Amino acid sequence: MKRLIAIIVINILATACATGRIYEPSESVDVFGANATAGAAALQADTVSGRATATSALATSTAVVATSTAQAGIYATGTAAAHVQETETAVQIAEQSRLDNQDRSLQIQANATATARSGNATATADSIKAELDRMLLEDEKARLVNQRQQEIQQAKQDEAWFWVKVGASIVLVLSVVWLLVAWSYRLRAQPVKVDEDEHGRPIMLVPQGQYQVLAPPRREPQLDLPALPAPSQAISLPVTQKHVMIVGTTGDGKTIALRELVDQRNGVIVLDPHYTPGMWGRAEVICDYEQMREFFTGLLAELERRKGLRNSGEKRIFDDERITVATEEMPLLVDKLGKSLQAVWKRIMREGRKFAIEMIVVTQSTLVKTLGIEGESQLLENFDWIIELKTSAYKNFPELIAGMERPAVIRGKAQPAQPVTIPYDPRKDSESPQFIPYFPYDGNYTVQPVTPAQPSGPQLTGFTAPEPRGLQTPHGEVTPMQMREIKRLHDLQWSNSRIEKHVFNQENAGGVAYYKVKAVLDFYANGGAANGT
Repeated sequence: MKRLIAIIVINILATACATGRIYEPSESVDVFGANATAGAAALQADTVSGRATATSALATSTAVVATSTAQAGIYATGTAAAHVQETETAVQIAEQSRLDNQDRSLQIQANATATARSGNATATADSIKAELDRMLLEDEKARLVNQRQQEIQQAKQDEAWFWVKVGASIVLVLSVVWLLVAWSYRLRAQPVKVDEDEHGRPIMLVPQGQYQVLAPPRREPQLDLPALPAPSQAISLPVTQKHVMIVGTTGDGKTIALRELVDQRNGVIVLDPHYTPGMWGRAEVICDYEQMREFFTGLLAELERRKGLRNSGEKRIFDDERITVATEEMPLLVDKLGKSLQAVWKRIMREGRKFAIEMIVVTQSTLVKTLGIEGESQLLENFDWIIELKTSAYKNFPELIAGMERPAVIRGKAQPAQPVTIPYDPRKDSESPQFIPYFPYDGNYTVQPVTPAQPSGPQLTGFTAPEPRGLQTPHGEVTPMQMREIKRLHDLQWSNSRIEKHVFNQENAGGVAYYKVKAVLDFYANGGAANGT
C-alpha cells in the first residue's frame, strides 16, 4: 500500500512539474507579442520554439522516469495490473503534453512570422516615404536656388539699363546745353551793322551793347603785276631717228603718233600682232609671233655683223642703212615672247644706236616690270625722246597742254618738256571711214594713188617680211593674225560668242564681230588658208 501511494505521489509531482514547464513559454510569448519589434520578434520566436522543444523533451524524460519508477514499484509490489495501467496513463499524459507543446510552438512561430512580415512591410513603406520626402525637399531647394539666380540676373540687367538711360540722358542734356551756349555766344560775338559805306561795308558796329565807330577803309595801292608768260607754242614732231618711247592709254592716239614716226623714217619694221593691212603705209610688218622670233634672231646677227665691220677698221657710216624696229603694244609682246624679246631689245637699247639700229616702243606705262626690264630701270635712260600723250600729259604737264586739241608733250635727254603737235590724217587712221590702205607719206599729206610696194631701206640677211593680206568681208577686213587666232580658238572648242569677244576685244558678242568670225570659219571650212598658216 505504501508503495502504491508513493507511485501516485511521484506521478502527481511529475505531472505538476511538466505542467509548470509547459505554461512557462506561454507567459514569455505573451510578453514578446506585446513588446517585440519587427526585428526582435523573429529572434524571440526562435528562442521560444527552442524552449518548447526542451520542455517536451523534459516531459518525455519525466514520463520515462515515472515509467521506470512504476516498473520498479510493480516489480516491488508484484502487482502487474497496476503497473500496466499506470504506465499507459503516464504515457498518455506525456504524449498529450508533447502534442500540446508542439501546437503552441507552431502557433508561436506563425505569430512571430506574421509579426516579422508586418514589421518589414512597415519599415519598407517608411523608407520609401522618407526617400520621397528627401527628393521633394531637394527639388524644392533647386527651384528656390534657380529662382534666386534669375532674380539676381534680372536685377543686374535692370541696373545696367538704368545706368545706360542715365548716361544717355546726361549726354542729351549736355548736348542741348552746349548748343544753347554756342548759339548764345554766336549772337553776342556777331556785331550789329549800324550803317554802311558806298561799297556796302559797315562803318559802325555795335558789339555787346556798345557802339564802336570804324575808320573808313584804307585804299590799297594798285601794283603793276608782271604779265604772265605766253603759253608755250607747240612744235612739230621732230623725231626722225634715235630711240623713242610713246606713252599713252587706250584712246590717247598712240597708233596715230607711231604712224607719223614710221612715215618719217626709212627701213622701218613694225611688229604688230593686231595688224590691219595697209595701216602702216609702206613699212614692213610682222604680225605672227613665230616670225617675230625669227626676226629677232636675224636682228642680232645684223648687229654682230655691223660690230664686226667696225672692229675690222673699216670706216663705214650706217646712216643710209638705218633700221628702226617699231613695236605696237610692247607689254603684249613681252608677255607673248618672253625672254627671247627681252634679251634682244635690251641689247638694242644699249648698243643699237651706235650701229644705226633704233627702236620705237609704244606702251601704256613706263613701269620697268611692264616693259620686261625689271631690275634694269637704267635702260629707260637710253630713250632719246619720250612722247607723252593725253592722259600722261594731263597728269605730268597740265600747264603745257592747256587748250590743245590733241594734247601731247615731248621731252628729251637734254630738252625740257614742251608741247608737240602730232598731225592727224583720217586717211592713215584704220578706224576712220576715210582710211586708205598703204597711203603714202610725201611730207605735204597729199593723196598719191599708188599700189602697195616693198618698202625701201636695208633688208635683213636671211629674212623677208611677209606680204600683208587678210580676208575681205562685207563688214570689213579680217587680218591674218585675227584669222589664225579665230581658227586656233575654234579648234579648242571655243564658242563663237567667246571668240568674238576675245579676238575683237569686245565686252559683248555680236555685231560686226559675229559676221567676221562666221566669214573666217566658212573660209577655213571651204579649204582656205590664211597668211602664214
